[in-house]
Amino acid sequence: MRNSYYEEQQFTNTDFSNKQILAHKYIECTFNNCDFSNANLTDSDFIECTFINCNMGMVNLSGTGLKEVLFEGCKFTGTDFSGCSQIMLNFSFKSSILDYSIFNNLNMKRVLFSDCNIKEAQFTNCNLEECNFSNSNLERTFFDGNNLKKADFRTAHNFVIDPATNSLKKAKFSTQGLAGLLQNHGIDIY
Repeated sequence: MRNSYYEEQQFTNTDFSNKQILAHKYIECTFNNCDFSNANLTDSDFIECTFINCNMGMVNLSGTGLKEVLFEGCKFTGTDFSGCSQIMLNFSFKSSILDYSIFNNLNMKRVLFSDCNIKEAQFTNCNLEECNFSNSNLERTFFDGNNLKKADFRTAHNFVIDPATNSLKKAKFSTQGLAGLLQNHGIDIY
């Protein structure tokens, strides 16, 4: 499957798993209950698309454009977002599972992670300025070298973020979340 163009189409219960979907372009498409596990989406573009209840586990996103894309109720276990195209990169996650996912060297300003499980994921050298992690579980997720200015962690939980290795200017935290900022410093909070 190479060099195909789709606009304003609905894909429901479609099995894309283990398929090569190279250099495709999808504009204003909706994917509902589709399986993209282990699919290769290299150099494909998704513009103003919505993914609902899709399995995206271990999908190959090398060179993939995600422009104004919403993922709702999707499962991304073990997905590496680091190879995504940086051109107009803009996506949001609602009620999704991003466990063991990798986000390295990405400009993800203003990304929404709402009601997500983001366990044991990795954020390294990313611009996460003004991101919102509302009601998301960040258990054992690693943050290093990130710009977290104005990021909102007020309702996020189980996070550990070292202020010495991440920029946190004007980031928002609840009183209960302060322990996650001090854990690496050996301070006990009661």
